[in-house]
Amino acid sequence: MNEDLKKFYDRWMHKTNEYDTQELSDCFDKFVSLYISYNALYGNIARENGHLNRNGRPNDYEMATSTIKRYFPFRDFCNNKNVSSAIEKLCKIVEKGNFYIRHPVVDRELIRKSRSTDHKEKTKGILEFVYFIRCNLFHGEKSFTKRQKQVLLPCITILEELNKAVYESLRGK
Repeated sequence: MNEDLKKFYDRWMHKTNEYDTQELSDCFDKFVSLYISYNALYGNIARENGHLNRNGRPNDYEMATSTIKRYFPFRDFCNNKNVSSAIEKLCKIVEKGNFYIRHPVVDRELIRKSRSTDHKEKTKGILEFVYFIRCNLFHGEKSFTKRQKQVLLPCITILEELNKAVYESLRGK
């Protein structure tokens, strides 16, 4: 891992420690800060390993949900109790119809993947859940209401564990 990436990552992760998730605004800020850190990690991996589309640019969705799986211990990630608990919370929220992530058909598939016993498929489902929630948030589909904490808090847990796993993998730990 190059020093610039390490400094960037450390700075954004330091910011995440400043947020108190009791406050709604802090939940949004913490999610965004964690995602920016994750984006820096998977973007760096994609560029360094030549994972580019036909236009010579990285595909964000592919990097965030597929390419990244090659570069961290996804079995350990799937078996992590915090991740398992958080993804189950997201699955139940969506199953009950309290939130829609993409479309009912896509949401059922996300749930199926996220509960899979196959670690690769489960990881893909978890990463897609987080990616699609990020898309909703960044592209205006998540309103600034207290009920959003139901979705953001489990995502924050997943991103914390994901960032730690990818970062440690890149550092060779």
